[in-house]
Amino acid sequence: MGQPVSFKVSGHVAEIVLDAPPANALKPPVRIALLEAIERVEQDRSLRALVLRAEGKMFSAGGDIREAEAEAEPTLRQICTRLENLSVPVIAGIQGTALGGGAELALAAHFRLFSETAQIGFPDVTLGLVPSAGASQRLPRIVGAEASLKLLLEARTISAETAREIKLANGIVKGAMHQACMHLANMLIEKEVTAIPAKDRREMMTDGIGFLNAVKTKRAAVERSPLLAPKRIIDCIEAAILMPFEIANEVEEAAREETAKSDQSRALRHMFIAERRISPMLLGRGENGRRLPGLEAGTEVVDRLRHVLRASINHAAAQGVAYAKIDGALLSLGFAKGPFEVEKPVLAGKEVEILRRRFLAALMAEGARMVEAGLVARASDIDALAVHGMGFPRWRGGPMKAAHLVGLVSLRNDMRKWKEESRIWDVPQMLDEAVKYSGGFDALLRIDADA
Repeated sequence: MGQPVSFKVSGHVAEIVLDAPPANALKPPVRIALLEAIERVEQDRSLRALVLRAEGKMFSAGGDIREAEAEAEPTLRQICTRLENLSVPVIAGIQGTALGGGAELALAAHFRLFSETAQIGFPDVTLGLVPSAGASQRLPRIVGAEASLKLLLEARTISAETAREIKLANGIVKGAMHQACMHLANMLIEKEVTAIPAKDRREMMTDGIGFLNAVKTKRAAVERSPLLAPKRIIDCIEAAILMPFEIANEVEEAAREETAKSDQSRALRHMFIAERRISPMLLGRGENGRRLPGLEAGTEVVDRLRHVLRASINHAAAQGVAYAKIDGALLSLGFAKGPFEVEKPVLAGKEVEILRRRFLAALMAEGARMVEAGLVARASDIDALAVHGMGFPRWRGGPMKAAHLVGLVSLRNDMRKWKEESRIWDVPQMLDEAVKYSGGFDALLRIDADA
């Protein structure tokens, strides 16, 4: 395998090319090489423009989600700052798809050319994260508040044409990206165009009232959501107009750290990986692309989970627990509705909290038994099936991950008491093993793989 980043000079134009197949992911070796290339541009006074592009089908798929909580230096934020602060015009040539950190890298350039089939998107929110490298600050300065909120909160990729319409793309290339970028670079040199970094742009922020109204509308829309990341993204975009760039960028950095260390993000990142690991025989796709349990193996798992949840609900009802508290426990856990659909469910209180733990423990224990029986390959398969097959809240990560985040030791202690009431809460052997490791059920899979 060759170098992940190449550097060459043609006349007064430098060219940095990402070449780390298959996705040009911005992993530590790529970031190191990228920063070294940027430093060469900083040091060479003969250079008057820089082209940043990529080989392959993707511009860049962004960073590694395993680095979400602790990114090695140089961080992408540091690289984007250095890129944006270059004294020469920087042109990003985007072919294929630019996602997450890859899209943020493109934002740090002063100009962006898109191929006709290029797409760009910011999916961090789907992982419970705020952007990692300044997107919440550069986007509003380039495309305004409304478009920025839409891009960051909806996490949809947009086409080159849409990017041009919102002024994110400076042009669409029909031919070779290399030639188009070099042509623009030489034209900028000839016309002695001074590059204006996004951090210094204000043209999309002159209507302060309109900007803040867009923020206010989105904030009201997510007010009752249990999700943290959308609220923090809105805070960051508001900071873009209220604070100097450097200070607002620190607001984003703090929000990124907060969300990355949250249980929600840990659960959502776990689910992202679980969905990619699970066998298509267990979880396939319907005609509309929706994930559905497999007709036999996947459905059996989901049916057993539903059965144990119903059994634990019936047990609570037989003990005289009010329907309003049972519904409230499931709603507060994150289910869309409770089994009794009472008009005024009780969503908080000690009894509701204990019920929620009982229901979660029952699902986790049954999931562990199915892993032990070989019905699925790993605990994360249970999580993916629970989310897609029975409506378990995605932001909890499925019953196995949710139990881990609640605390397996304390949950096991409770189960040892509850099993006197019903075998629903018998402690499975897998739980006794998982409590020995900080990684919980996921750690057991790694230990088995190493054996």
